[in-house]
Amino acid sequence: MLSIRSIVTKSRLNVLSLFHRHTDERTVNLNPVRLLSMLTFTDWCTFLSAYFCVMIDFFEYSTVAVESVEVAKYFKTTNTAISSGLTLSMLTRVIGAIIFGLLGDCGRKKPLIVNCLYLSIMQILTTKCTNLQGFLICRTFYGIGMGGIFGNAIQSVLDRSPIETKGLTTGLLWSAGDMAIFLTAGVKMALDKHQGDRHDWRTIFYVGAVFSALAALFRFFVTESPQFTQMKKLQEKAKDVKVRVSTFMKNFREMLKLHWGTFVYSSLFVGLLCSASHACADTYPVFLAEGKKLDDQSITKTIMIVATGGFIGSCSGAGLSQKTGRRLCVIIAILVSLCLLPGYIFPRTYQALSAGGFFFIMAGNTAMSVISIHISELSPPAFRSVMAGTSYQLGASLSSPVAVIINAIASSYTIKQRDKDGIVHDIQAYGPVIGIATAILYALVLLFTAIGPEKHSAPIDKFIPATFGTTQVDDRPVVPSDEQPSEPNGEATVA
Repeated sequence: MLSIRSIVTKSRLNVLSLFHRHTDERTVNLNPVRLLSMLTFTDWCTFLSAYFCVMIDFFEYSTVAVESVEVAKYFKTTNTAISSGLTLSMLTRVIGAIIFGLLGDCGRKKPLIVNCLYLSIMQILTTKCTNLQGFLICRTFYGIGMGGIFGNAIQSVLDRSPIETKGLTTGLLWSAGDMAIFLTAGVKMALDKHQGDRHDWRTIFYVGAVFSALAALFRFFVTESPQFTQMKKLQEKAKDVKVRVSTFMKNFREMLKLHWGTFVYSSLFVGLLCSASHACADTYPVFLAEGKKLDDQSITKTIMIVATGGFIGSCSGAGLSQKTGRRLCVIIAILVSLCLLPGYIFPRTYQALSAGGFFFIMAGNTAMSVISIHISELSPPAFRSVMAGTSYQLGASLSSPVAVIINAIASSYTIKQRDKDGIVHDIQAYGPVIGIATAILYALVLLFTAIGPEKHSAPIDKFIPATFGTTQVDDRPVVPSDEQPSEPNGEATVA
Protein backbone atom coordinates (compact mmCIF):
# COMPACT_ATOMS: atom_id res chain seq x y z
CA MET A 1 0.00 0.00 0.00
CA LEU A 2 1.14 3.52 -0.78
CA SER A 3 1.68 5.75 2.23
CA ILE A 4 2.06 9.51 2.41
CA ARG A 5 5.73 9.07 3.31
CA SER A 6 6.44 6.81 0.34
CA ILE A 7 4.66 9.20 -2.02
CA VAL A 8 6.69 12.15 -0.70
CA THR A 9 9.92 10.16 -0.98
CA LYS A 10 9.20 9.08 -4.55
CA SER A 11 8.22 12.63 -5.50
CA ARG A 12 11.45 14.03 -4.07
CA LEU A 13 13.51 11.45 -5.96
CA ASN A 14 11.61 12.24 -9.17
CA VAL A 15 12.38 15.95 -8.79
CA LEU A 16 16.08 15.19 -8.19
CA SER A 17 16.18 13.02 -11.33
CA LEU A 18 14.59 15.72 -13.49
CA PHE A 19 17.93 16.89 -14.92
CA HIS A 20 19.35 13.41 -15.32
CA ARG A 21 21.38 13.21 -18.53
CA HIS A 22 20.57 10.22 -20.71
CA THR A 23 23.79 8.48 -21.66
CA ASP A 24 22.48 6.38 -24.55
CA GLU A 25 23.50 8.48 -27.54
CA ARG A 26 21.22 6.49 -29.82
CA THR A 27 18.19 8.12 -28.22
CA VAL A 28 19.22 11.77 -28.50
CA ASN A 29 19.73 12.42 -32.22
CA LEU A 30 17.66 15.48 -33.20
CA ASN A 31 18.20 15.44 -36.96
CA PRO A 32 14.67 14.70 -38.28
CA VAL A 33 15.87 13.73 -41.75
CA ARG A 34 18.29 11.17 -40.36
CA LEU A 35 15.70 9.85 -37.91
CA LEU A 36 12.96 9.48 -40.51
CA SER A 37 15.37 7.73 -42.85
CA MET A 38 15.59 4.94 -40.27
CA LEU A 39 11.97 3.98 -40.92
CA THR A 40 11.38 1.14 -43.34
CA PHE A 41 8.61 1.08 -45.95
CA THR A 42 6.41 -0.95 -43.59
CA ASP A 43 7.17 1.48 -40.75
CA TRP A 44 6.05 4.36 -42.95
CA CYS A 45 2.86 2.58 -43.96
CA THR A 46 2.05 1.91 -40.31
CA PHE A 47 2.72 5.52 -39.39
CA LEU A 48 0.68 6.98 -42.25
CA SER A 49 -2.20 4.61 -41.51
CA ALA A 50 -2.21 5.63 -37.84
CA TYR A 51 -1.91 9.32 -38.77
CA PHE A 52 -4.90 9.05 -41.09
CA CYS A 53 -6.96 7.26 -38.41
CA VAL A 54 -6.25 9.92 -35.76
CA MET A 55 -6.84 12.80 -38.18
CA ILE A 56 -10.20 11.40 -39.32
CA ASP A 57 -11.14 10.75 -35.69
CA PHE A 58 -10.70 14.45 -34.88
CA PHE A 59 -12.29 15.49 -38.18
CA GLU A 60 -15.49 13.57 -37.47
CA TYR A 61 -15.68 14.97 -33.95
CA SER A 62 -15.46 18.48 -35.41
CA THR A 63 -18.30 17.93 -37.89
CA VAL A 64 -20.89 18.67 -35.21
CA ALA A 65 -19.11 21.88 -34.21
CA VAL A 66 -18.84 23.30 -37.73
CA GLU A 67 -22.43 22.38 -38.63
CA SER A 68 -24.04 23.13 -35.25
CA VAL A 69 -26.07 26.08 -36.58
CA GLU A 70 -27.50 24.10 -39.49
CA VAL A 71 -28.18 21.03 -37.34
CA ALA A 72 -29.97 23.21 -34.77
CA LYS A 73 -32.17 24.67 -37.50
CA TYR A 74 -32.98 21.23 -38.88
CA PHE A 75 -34.06 19.85 -35.50
CA LYS A 76 -35.69 23.18 -34.50
CA THR A 77 -33.65 23.51 -31.33
CA THR A 78 -30.86 25.65 -29.86
CA ASN A 79 -27.11 25.56 -30.48
CA THR A 80 -26.65 24.66 -26.81
CA ALA A 81 -28.73 21.50 -27.26
CA ILE A 82 -26.64 20.47 -30.26
CA SER A 83 -23.43 21.23 -28.38
CA SER A 84 -24.51 18.72 -25.76
CA GLY A 85 -23.84 16.11 -28.45
CA LEU A 86 -20.16 17.03 -28.20
CA THR A 87 -20.28 16.62 -24.42
CA LEU A 88 -21.98 13.22 -24.66
CA SER A 89 -19.40 11.94 -27.13
CA MET A 90 -16.64 13.13 -24.79
CA LEU A 91 -18.12 11.23 -21.84
CA THR A 92 -18.34 7.89 -23.65
CA ARG A 93 -14.81 8.04 -25.02
CA VAL A 94 -13.51 6.27 -21.90
CA ILE A 95 -15.76 3.27 -22.61
CA GLY A 96 -14.35 3.02 -26.12
CA ALA A 97 -10.79 3.32 -24.85
CA ILE A 98 -11.35 0.37 -22.49
CA ILE A 99 -13.12 -1.85 -25.04
CA PHE A 100 -10.84 -1.25 -28.02
CA GLY A 101 -7.78 -0.97 -25.76
CA LEU A 102 -8.32 -4.46 -24.34
CA LEU A 103 -8.84 -5.79 -27.86
CA GLY A 104 -5.79 -3.87 -29.07
CA ASP A 105 -3.56 -5.54 -26.52
CA CYS A 106 -4.45 -8.84 -28.21
CA GLY A 107 -3.50 -7.44 -31.64
CA ARG A 108 -3.53 -3.88 -33.04
CA LYS A 109 -4.73 -4.40 -36.61
CA LYS A 110 -8.22 -5.90 -36.38
CA PRO A 111 -9.49 -3.67 -33.54
CA LEU A 112 -8.36 -0.55 -35.41
CA ILE A 113 -10.11 -1.69 -38.60
CA VAL A 114 -13.33 -2.47 -36.73
CA ASN A 115 -13.03 0.84 -34.89
CA CYS A 116 -12.83 2.85 -38.13
CA LEU A 117 -15.75 0.96 -39.67
CA TYR A 118 -17.78 1.57 -36.53
CA LEU A 119 -17.13 5.31 -36.82
CA SER A 120 -18.17 5.23 -40.47
CA ILE A 121 -21.45 3.51 -39.61
CA MET A 122 -22.20 5.93 -36.77
CA GLN A 123 -21.59 8.91 -39.08
CA ILE A 124 -24.12 7.51 -41.56
CA LEU A 125 -26.65 6.70 -38.82
CA THR A 126 -26.35 10.28 -37.57
CA THR A 127 -27.55 11.57 -40.95
CA LYS A 128 -30.65 9.35 -40.74
CA CYS A 129 -31.87 10.86 -37.47
CA THR A 130 -35.26 12.56 -37.65
CA ASN A 131 -35.31 14.09 -34.17
CA LEU A 132 -32.95 15.56 -31.60
CA GLN A 133 -33.13 12.54 -29.27
CA GLY A 134 -31.96 10.19 -32.01
CA PHE A 135 -29.16 12.59 -32.95
CA LEU A 136 -27.87 12.73 -29.37
CA ILE A 137 -28.06 8.95 -29.00
CA CYS A 138 -26.01 8.48 -32.17
CA ARG A 139 -23.38 10.95 -30.99
CA THR A 140 -23.24 9.19 -27.63
CA PHE A 141 -22.49 5.85 -29.29
CA TYR A 142 -20.13 7.60 -31.69
CA GLY A 143 -18.03 8.65 -28.69
CA ILE A 144 -17.33 4.99 -27.92
CA GLY A 145 -15.66 4.59 -31.30
CA MET A 146 -13.82 7.87 -30.98
CA GLY A 147 -12.27 6.77 -27.69
CA GLY A 148 -10.73 3.64 -29.18
CA ILE A 149 -8.66 5.19 -31.97
CA PHE A 150 -5.93 6.98 -29.99
CA GLY A 151 -4.55 4.05 -28.01
CA ASN A 152 -4.27 1.53 -30.85
CA ALA A 153 -3.02 4.09 -33.39
CA ILE A 154 -0.25 5.35 -31.11
CA GLN A 155 0.82 1.88 -30.02
CA SER A 156 0.87 0.59 -33.62
CA VAL A 157 3.48 3.25 -34.40
CA LEU A 158 5.47 2.62 -31.20
CA ASP A 159 5.53 -1.14 -31.90
CA ARG A 160 7.48 -0.54 -35.10
CA SER A 161 9.45 2.68 -34.55
CA PRO A 162 13.16 2.32 -33.74
CA ILE A 163 13.98 3.59 -30.26
CA GLU A 164 15.74 6.65 -31.70
CA THR A 165 12.60 7.76 -33.55
CA LYS A 166 9.85 7.11 -31.01
CA GLY A 167 9.74 10.71 -29.80
CA LEU A 168 9.63 12.17 -33.30
CA THR A 169 7.04 9.76 -34.70
CA THR A 170 4.64 10.18 -31.77
CA GLY A 171 5.06 13.96 -31.97
CA LEU A 172 4.24 13.92 -35.67
CA LEU A 173 1.27 11.68 -34.95
CA TRP A 174 0.03 14.15 -32.34
CA SER A 175 -0.06 16.82 -35.03
CA ALA A 176 -2.85 14.87 -36.74
CA GLY A 177 -5.28 16.65 -34.43
CA ASP A 178 -4.05 20.03 -35.66
CA MET A 179 -4.15 18.83 -39.27
CA ALA A 180 -7.79 17.82 -38.73
CA ILE A 181 -8.59 21.49 -38.04
CA PHE A 182 -7.30 22.47 -41.48
CA LEU A 183 -9.04 19.50 -43.10
CA THR A 184 -12.36 20.37 -41.48
CA ALA A 185 -12.09 24.02 -42.51
CA GLY A 186 -11.13 23.05 -46.06
CA VAL A 187 -13.98 20.55 -46.49
CA LYS A 188 -16.46 22.99 -44.98
CA MET A 189 -15.38 25.79 -47.33
CA ALA A 190 -15.47 23.48 -50.36
CA LEU A 191 -18.96 22.23 -49.53
CA ASP A 192 -20.29 25.72 -48.89
CA LYS A 193 -18.91 26.91 -52.21
CA HIS A 194 -20.23 23.89 -54.13
CA GLN A 195 -23.67 23.65 -52.54
CA GLY A 196 -24.40 27.34 -52.04
CA ASP A 197 -28.02 27.85 -50.97
CA ARG A 198 -28.61 24.08 -51.20
CA HIS A 199 -26.27 23.50 -48.24
CA ASP A 200 -27.07 20.29 -46.34
CA TRP A 201 -25.46 19.55 -42.98
CA ARG A 202 -25.49 15.80 -43.71
CA THR A 203 -22.93 16.09 -46.51
CA ILE A 204 -19.91 16.63 -44.27
CA PHE A 205 -21.01 13.63 -42.18
CA TYR A 206 -21.05 11.50 -45.34
CA VAL A 207 -17.56 12.78 -46.15
CA GLY A 208 -16.43 11.68 -42.69
CA ALA A 209 -17.99 8.25 -43.19
CA VAL A 210 -16.06 7.82 -46.45
CA PHE A 211 -12.82 8.94 -44.79
CA SER A 212 -13.29 6.40 -41.97
CA ALA A 213 -13.93 3.59 -44.45
CA LEU A 214 -10.78 4.56 -46.35
CA ALA A 215 -8.81 4.58 -43.08
CA ALA A 216 -10.05 1.04 -42.36
CA LEU A 217 -9.09 -0.06 -45.88
CA PHE A 218 -5.63 1.48 -45.52
CA ARG A 219 -5.07 -0.30 -42.21
CA PHE A 220 -6.24 -3.58 -43.75
CA PHE A 221 -3.31 -3.56 -46.18
CA VAL A 222 -0.74 -2.73 -43.46
CA THR A 223 0.74 -5.70 -41.61
CA GLU A 224 0.14 -6.45 -37.94
CA SER A 225 2.68 -5.36 -35.32
CA PRO A 226 5.64 -7.80 -35.24
CA GLN A 227 5.17 -8.47 -31.53
CA PHE A 228 1.94 -10.31 -32.38
CA THR A 229 2.97 -11.97 -35.64
CA GLN A 230 6.06 -13.45 -33.97
CA MET A 231 3.91 -15.34 -31.45
CA LYS A 232 2.60 -17.93 -33.95
CA LYS A 233 4.36 -20.79 -32.15
CA LEU A 234 2.77 -19.84 -28.86
CA GLN A 235 -0.58 -19.35 -30.55
CA GLU A 236 -0.51 -22.94 -31.82
CA LYS A 237 -0.09 -24.10 -28.22
CA ALA A 238 -3.00 -21.96 -27.05
CA LYS A 239 -5.78 -22.78 -29.49
CA ASP A 240 -8.46 -22.75 -26.79
CA VAL A 241 -9.94 -19.24 -26.96
CA LYS A 242 -11.39 -19.54 -23.46
CA VAL A 243 -7.96 -20.31 -22.05
CA ARG A 244 -6.40 -17.34 -23.86
CA VAL A 245 -9.14 -14.99 -22.67
CA SER A 246 -8.80 -16.30 -19.11
CA THR A 247 -5.04 -15.82 -19.28
CA PHE A 248 -5.43 -12.30 -20.59
CA MET A 249 -7.88 -11.27 -17.86
CA LYS A 250 -5.67 -12.83 -15.17
CA ASN A 251 -2.72 -10.78 -16.38
CA PHE A 252 -4.94 -7.71 -16.68
CA ARG A 253 -6.09 -7.97 -13.06
CA GLU A 254 -2.48 -8.43 -11.91
CA MET A 255 -1.46 -5.37 -13.93
CA LEU A 256 -4.16 -3.25 -12.29
CA LYS A 257 -2.95 -4.24 -8.82
CA LEU A 258 0.61 -3.22 -9.62
CA HIS A 259 0.03 -0.14 -11.79
CA TRP A 260 -3.16 1.55 -10.59
CA GLY A 261 -1.08 4.42 -9.20
CA THR A 262 0.58 4.97 -12.57
CA PHE A 263 -2.85 4.95 -14.24
CA VAL A 264 -4.13 7.60 -11.83
CA TYR A 265 -1.04 9.75 -12.35
CA SER A 266 -1.23 9.46 -16.14
CA SER A 267 -4.92 10.40 -16.15
CA LEU A 268 -4.34 13.46 -13.95
CA PHE A 269 -1.28 14.48 -16.00
CA VAL A 270 -3.31 14.36 -19.20
CA GLY A 271 -6.28 16.03 -17.50
CA LEU A 272 -4.23 19.02 -16.33
CA LEU A 273 -2.53 19.56 -19.69
CA CYS A 274 -5.82 19.22 -21.60
CA SER A 275 -7.54 21.55 -19.11
CA ALA A 276 -4.92 24.21 -19.74
CA SER A 277 -5.33 23.71 -23.49
CA HIS A 278 -9.12 24.05 -23.25
CA ALA A 279 -8.76 27.10 -21.03
CA CYS A 280 -6.66 29.06 -23.49
CA ALA A 281 -8.07 27.80 -26.80
CA ASP A 282 -11.75 26.87 -26.65
CA THR A 283 -13.14 30.30 -25.82
CA TYR A 284 -10.46 32.23 -27.73
CA PRO A 285 -12.69 32.92 -30.79
CA VAL A 286 -15.35 34.39 -28.47
CA PHE A 287 -12.64 36.43 -26.74
CA LEU A 288 -11.49 37.84 -30.08
CA ALA A 289 -15.05 38.79 -30.99
CA GLU A 290 -16.26 40.09 -27.61
CA GLY A 291 -13.04 41.29 -26.04
CA LYS A 292 -11.12 42.59 -29.05
CA LYS A 293 -14.09 43.42 -31.31
CA LEU A 294 -12.46 41.81 -34.34
CA ASP A 295 -14.53 41.12 -37.45
CA ASP A 296 -15.17 37.57 -38.71
CA GLN A 297 -12.40 37.74 -41.32
CA SER A 298 -9.79 38.88 -38.81
CA ILE A 299 -10.88 36.22 -36.36
CA THR A 300 -10.55 33.52 -39.02
CA LYS A 301 -7.07 34.73 -39.99
CA THR A 302 -5.95 34.83 -36.36
CA ILE A 303 -7.25 31.33 -35.62
CA MET A 304 -5.56 29.87 -38.69
CA ILE A 305 -2.21 31.51 -37.87
CA VAL A 306 -2.42 30.36 -34.26
CA ALA A 307 -3.33 26.83 -35.40
CA THR A 308 -0.23 26.82 -37.61
CA GLY A 309 1.92 27.53 -34.57
CA GLY A 310 0.19 24.68 -32.77
CA PHE A 311 0.94 22.33 -35.66
CA ILE A 312 4.65 23.22 -35.57
CA GLY A 313 4.77 22.73 -31.81
CA SER A 314 3.06 19.35 -32.08
CA CYS A 315 5.56 18.15 -34.69
CA SER A 316 8.63 19.22 -32.73
CA GLY A 317 7.81 18.70 -29.05
CA ALA A 318 8.07 14.95 -28.52
CA GLY A 319 11.13 14.84 -30.77
CA LEU A 320 12.90 17.38 -28.59
CA SER A 321 12.01 15.31 -25.52
CA GLN A 322 14.37 12.59 -26.81
CA LYS A 323 17.20 14.96 -25.86
CA THR A 324 15.84 16.70 -22.77
CA GLY A 325 13.73 13.94 -21.27
CA ARG A 326 9.94 13.84 -21.26
CA ARG A 327 9.24 15.80 -18.09
CA LEU A 328 11.91 18.45 -18.61
CA CYS A 329 10.61 19.11 -22.12
CA VAL A 330 7.10 19.67 -20.76
CA ILE A 331 8.38 21.97 -18.01
CA ILE A 332 10.49 24.10 -20.37
CA ALA A 333 7.62 24.39 -22.85
CA ILE A 334 5.16 25.42 -20.12
CA LEU A 335 7.57 28.03 -18.72
CA VAL A 336 7.96 29.50 -22.21
CA SER A 337 4.17 29.50 -22.61
CA LEU A 338 3.72 31.39 -19.36
CA CYS A 339 6.20 34.02 -20.52
CA LEU A 340 4.31 34.38 -23.80
CA LEU A 341 0.83 34.43 -22.23
CA PRO A 342 0.56 38.27 -22.16
CA GLY A 343 1.17 38.37 -25.91
CA TYR A 344 -1.75 36.01 -26.35
CA ILE A 345 -4.22 38.28 -24.56
CA PHE A 346 -3.11 41.92 -24.34
CA PRO A 347 -2.59 43.01 -28.01
CA ARG A 348 -5.52 44.75 -29.73
CA THR A 349 -4.86 44.23 -33.44
CA TYR A 350 -5.27 40.88 -35.15
CA GLN A 351 -1.69 41.09 -36.46
CA ALA A 352 -0.24 41.37 -32.96
CA LEU A 353 -2.67 38.81 -31.55
CA SER A 354 -1.77 36.40 -34.34
CA ALA A 355 1.96 36.78 -33.68
CA GLY A 356 1.58 36.37 -29.93
CA GLY A 357 -0.84 33.47 -30.30
CA PHE A 358 1.38 31.71 -32.83
CA PHE A 359 4.31 31.39 -30.43
CA PHE A 360 2.18 30.85 -27.32
CA ILE A 361 0.24 27.94 -28.79
CA MET A 362 3.40 26.56 -30.39
CA ALA A 363 5.01 26.32 -26.95
CA GLY A 364 1.83 24.89 -25.42
CA ASN A 365 1.49 22.20 -28.08
CA THR A 366 5.16 21.34 -27.65
CA ALA A 367 4.24 20.21 -24.14
CA MET A 368 1.01 18.53 -25.30
CA SER A 369 2.81 16.43 -27.92
CA VAL A 370 4.84 14.68 -25.22
CA ILE A 371 1.68 13.17 -23.72
CA SER A 372 1.45 10.10 -25.94
CA ILE A 373 5.07 8.94 -25.66
CA HIS A 374 5.28 9.77 -21.93
CA ILE A 375 2.18 7.86 -20.80
CA SER A 376 3.02 4.99 -23.17
CA GLU A 377 6.47 4.59 -21.59
CA LEU A 378 4.90 4.64 -18.14
CA SER A 379 2.43 1.88 -19.08
CA PRO A 380 3.17 -1.85 -18.78
CA PRO A 381 4.43 -2.92 -22.25
CA ALA A 382 1.83 -5.64 -22.85
CA PHE A 383 -1.07 -3.37 -21.81
CA ARG A 384 -0.11 -0.13 -23.49
CA SER A 385 -3.24 0.17 -25.63
CA VAL A 386 -5.72 -0.11 -22.80
CA MET A 387 -3.72 1.76 -20.16
CA ALA A 388 -2.34 4.63 -22.23
CA GLY A 389 -5.54 4.94 -24.28
CA THR A 390 -7.86 4.90 -21.26
CA SER A 391 -5.74 7.28 -19.18
CA TYR A 392 -5.65 9.72 -22.10
CA GLN A 393 -9.40 9.57 -22.71
CA LEU A 394 -10.21 9.78 -19.00
CA GLY A 395 -7.95 12.80 -18.60
CA ALA A 396 -9.48 14.43 -21.68
CA SER A 397 -12.98 13.78 -20.30
CA LEU A 398 -12.07 15.30 -16.93
CA SER A 399 -10.96 18.46 -18.74
CA SER A 400 -14.10 18.84 -20.86
CA PRO A 401 -16.03 21.15 -18.44
CA VAL A 402 -13.21 23.71 -18.34
CA ALA A 403 -14.36 25.71 -21.37
CA VAL A 404 -17.95 25.81 -20.05
CA ILE A 405 -16.77 27.06 -16.65
CA ILE A 406 -14.57 29.75 -18.19
CA ASN A 407 -17.36 30.87 -20.50
CA ALA A 408 -19.81 31.08 -17.59
CA ILE A 409 -17.44 33.11 -15.41
CA ALA A 410 -16.25 35.43 -18.18
CA SER A 411 -19.78 36.22 -19.35
CA SER A 412 -20.86 37.04 -15.79
CA TYR A 413 -18.34 39.85 -15.29
CA THR A 414 -17.37 42.93 -17.25
CA ILE A 415 -14.22 45.01 -17.43
CA LYS A 416 -13.62 48.45 -18.85
CA GLN A 417 -11.53 48.75 -21.99
CA ARG A 418 -10.56 51.79 -24.04
CA ASP A 419 -10.91 51.42 -27.81
CA LYS A 420 -8.64 52.96 -30.47
CA ASP A 421 -10.69 56.16 -30.37
CA GLY A 422 -10.20 56.56 -26.63
CA ILE A 423 -13.79 55.66 -25.73
CA VAL A 424 -14.22 53.39 -22.68
CA HIS A 425 -16.53 50.37 -23.09
CA ASP A 426 -17.74 47.61 -20.78
CA ILE A 427 -16.78 44.22 -22.23
CA GLN A 428 -17.10 40.67 -20.98
CA ALA A 429 -14.09 39.58 -18.94
CA TYR A 430 -12.80 36.85 -21.25
CA GLY A 431 -9.23 38.16 -21.30
CA PRO A 432 -8.57 38.15 -17.55
CA VAL A 433 -10.44 34.88 -16.99
CA ILE A 434 -8.56 33.05 -19.77
CA GLY A 435 -5.23 34.44 -18.55
CA ILE A 436 -5.75 33.62 -14.88
CA ALA A 437 -7.19 30.14 -15.52
CA THR A 438 -4.39 29.24 -17.94
CA ALA A 439 -1.69 30.48 -15.56
CA ILE A 440 -3.12 28.51 -12.62
CA LEU A 441 -3.49 25.31 -14.64
CA TYR A 442 -0.01 25.61 -16.12
CA ALA A 443 1.42 26.11 -12.62
CA LEU A 444 -0.29 22.87 -11.55
CA VAL A 445 1.13 21.13 -14.62
CA LEU A 446 4.64 22.28 -13.66
CA LEU A 447 4.29 20.91 -10.15
CA PHE A 448 2.64 17.65 -11.19
CA THR A 449 5.18 17.01 -13.94
CA ALA A 450 8.18 17.70 -11.71
CA ILE A 451 7.12 15.23 -9.00
CA GLY A 452 5.94 12.55 -11.42
CA PRO A 453 7.72 9.42 -12.71
CA GLU A 454 9.48 9.01 -16.05
CA LYS A 455 10.78 6.05 -18.05
CA HIS A 456 12.60 7.79 -20.88
CA SER A 457 13.27 5.51 -23.88
CA ALA A 458 12.00 2.43 -22.08
CA PRO A 459 12.01 -0.59 -24.46
CA ILE A 460 8.21 -0.70 -24.61
CA ASP A 461 8.22 -2.53 -27.94
CA LYS A 462 9.75 -5.61 -26.30
CA PHE A 463 6.88 -7.59 -24.84
CA ILE A 464 4.95 -10.84 -24.98
CA PRO A 465 1.23 -10.37 -25.80
CA ALA A 466 -0.93 -10.81 -22.72
CA THR A 467 -2.94 -13.67 -24.25
CA PHE A 468 0.06 -16.00 -24.25
CA GLY A 469 0.65 -16.67 -20.57
CA THR A 470 3.36 -14.84 -18.66
CA THR A 471 3.73 -11.24 -19.68
CA GLN A 472 4.92 -7.86 -18.48
CA VAL A 473 2.80 -6.72 -15.56
CA ASP A 474 5.77 -5.39 -13.59
CA ASP A 475 9.31 -4.21 -14.32
CA ARG A 476 10.98 -7.64 -14.52
CA PRO A 477 12.06 -9.29 -17.77
CA VAL A 478 9.90 -12.36 -18.41
CA VAL A 479 9.68 -15.12 -21.00
CA PRO A 480 7.11 -17.87 -21.61
CA SER A 481 7.45 -20.56 -18.98
CA ASP A 482 8.15 -23.28 -21.54
CA GLU A 483 10.70 -21.28 -23.53
CA GLN A 484 14.34 -20.54 -22.93
CA PRO A 485 15.25 -16.87 -22.37
CA SER A 486 16.18 -15.04 -25.53
CA GLU A 487 19.44 -13.25 -26.08
CA PRO A 488 19.70 -9.64 -24.87
CA ASN A 489 18.67 -8.42 -28.31
CA GLY A 490 15.62 -10.73 -28.38
CA GLU A 491 12.28 -9.52 -29.58
CA ALA A 492 10.13 -10.03 -26.51
CA THR A 493 12.05 -10.45 -23.31
CA VAL A 494 12.63 -6.98 -21.93
CA ALA A 495 9.99 -5.50 -19.68
